[in-house]
Amino acid sequence: MDIASIFLGWLLGMLSPVIVSRIYRYYKRNDLHSGISKEINHIKERLILTLDTISHTTGSYDRELIKWLLENYEKIKSAEPTILKLYRLQLESSDEVLQAMIHHQAKPEGTGLSLQKFSLLFVNMHLSEISLFSSDLQVEIFELKNRIEILNSEVALAEKYFFMTFDSNISTENQEIVKVDLINKYIHIESMIKRAIEQIDKVNRIKKYNNWFKSLASLTGTG
Repeated sequence: MDIASIFLGWLLGMLSPVIVSRIYRYYKRNDLHSGISKEINHIKERLILTLDTISHTTGSYDRELIKWLLENYEKIKSAEPTILKLYRLQLESSDEVLQAMIHHQAKPEGTGLSLQKFSLLFVNMHLSEISLFSSDLQVEIFELKNRIEILNSEVALAEKYFFMTFDSNISTENQEIVKVDLINKYIHIESMIKRAIEQIDKVNRIKKYNNWFKSLASLTGTG
């Protein structure tokens, strides 16, 4: 065995752990990307439909919001065709017909909303591994996590206000105040849902950019 072969064998032996580590990190990062993407886009669909529901109670469901809902719901891979069809039908309708549709969809006055919290279970299970991502993606994921946690606290408060409307120990005058507070809480939740959806879109954009950059780097030999 000549010196060159010995040196090559030694070099490969030295590089193997590094190569294995890089391969592991590559596939682990891809798995995390896939899992997080699936979870946050499922959450996005729930957020859109929750906003739809709340807006019928607050009275904010109008042509402008329908357009916003449609534009965002169209991006969902598992979008329900009947929901898309309804949004498009409403946007194509005259103001008079649209108002009739909205009135038909409205819940009876005093009907409560059964709002569910939003859980980033996969993200929370892999917090220590998010360090595999670029720093900008890490920041946006943690920002989304923070927004969802604050939103959940507001949902819990809304539920508390709702049950207070049935509390016989609260005077009629204070009951009216609670009802107003509840509507204001729903309005606040609407705005928080929009910001959470925008944050999900930001995470998705950064993920796509990072994936594109890595592909370019591999093709040019710079990565």
